[in-house]
Amino acid sequence: MPSRSEDESKVSSWGFSHVFTWRDGPNAYYRPHSHSGLTTHLIRKGSLSITYPEDTDPTKETFGVGARVDVPAGKVHEVWMGDDGEYLRSAAKRSADGDYEVVSMSLESREPGS
Repeated sequence: MPSRSEDESKVSSWGFSHVFTWRDGPNAYYRPHSHSGLTTHLIRKGSLSITYPEDTDPTKETFGVGARVDVPAGKVHEVWMGDDGEYLRSAAKRSADGDYEVVSMSLESREPGS
């Protein structure tokens, strides 16, 4: 498995200019929301489930280790983390108006109780 630093470099190579990490608890849930810029999720361990509730026929998809999940700018999405808990790494990418915003996430499982 690549190191955290290697994965951060990978996300940066996709055009994201600032990468940082924070922690999510088990089964974290993000209600429907959107971002003004492209978002991407790189899953290191565990899983991420996502749906697009404004689609004509929304489906919930689950992605595992190694998957990259891109969400277009302005696309409303809803996200669930796996039951083992994850770290979220976020990055910023320049938006159309030249501002920076938090737009990219990468997941890494954490041990229970850590």
